[in-house]
Amino acid sequence: MSVERKVRPVKSPESVGIPRQGIIFSRTGLNLTEVIIHDYVVGKKSAAEIHNVLGSAESTIYSILKENEIPRRSREKALGLVWQDPTRREVLLEKIQSPSAQEKRIRSLIKHYNDPKNREAISKRSKEVDARKRRERIDSMKSFLGLESDEKLRVKLKELYKASNSLSRASHWLTQEGFTIGASAFRSVMVELGVAIHKRNTGERGAWVNEDNERLVLEARKSGIFDKLEPRQRKLLDLRHPEGGEPLTHEKIGKIIGAKRTTIVEREKAAFRTLKKLSFPNSPVDSKAA
Repeated sequence: MSVERKVRPVKSPESVGIPRQGIIFSRTGLNLTEVIIHDYVVGKKSAAEIHNVLGSAESTIYSILKENEIPRRSREKALGLVWQDPTRREVLLEKIQSPSAQEKRIRSLIKHYNDPKNREAISKRSKEVDARKRRERIDSMKSFLGLESDEKLRVKLKELYKASNSLSRASHWLTQEGFTIGASAFRSVMVELGVAIHKRNTGERGAWVNEDNERLVLEARKSGIFDKLEPRQRKLLDLRHPEGGEPLTHEKIGKIIGAKRTTIVEREKAAFRTLKKLSFPNSPVDSKAA
């Protein structure tokens, strides 16, 4: 059963500033509406491509299609049709790779992220991705150690952490055995499995001291590796991890050295990265572990 299409009456192409020439209007007897319908249905062109040739607004093109009961293609299907044609594919790739298209894409992403609802959704997806990565890391670790359940892995890692007295040494041992993992990733697995990681608190803001770092400094002093650090790094770690007495906060160290608290924090991280490289030369050092 054929359905008769309604044709929207429009002005002639010449009256709207479009010359009746070229491949589009070589099809004699077609008005502008019929040309749009023909190119969209038969020529399988997108509204944007028709707009580039005819100059008609995309909203007008979609309005004509709607009045003539022609379903609008999804974005995925339209891109699929473009990709099947080598010539149209090259045009599409040129547009995508052009600087203006990249700038437009960046602006679109910034606008999208500035919306609180979108930001919340992006944050949620990011957390889901992180959780999936932790799960995959736990599963691969169970397979590597030949364990069947999370509980057995938790007990094993707890024993390993207790025996090594350090996240860095525990991750270093796993790396030597053939399972490459940094201290930061090892910490995330420990937290996910509910294994306690000990820290000491002096009661002041910024005075939380990681026991792994304390042990690292202590052993570096005993082995002489500590003396290989730069004088500025040694002074900072001496104030933060003194051999006797309580450690100073980042604020107090900043007042002594003459720097901001954030600067002291960054210098401390850099000092520990250097110290770990000297202590474990064959182990990958995670820059976030300090």
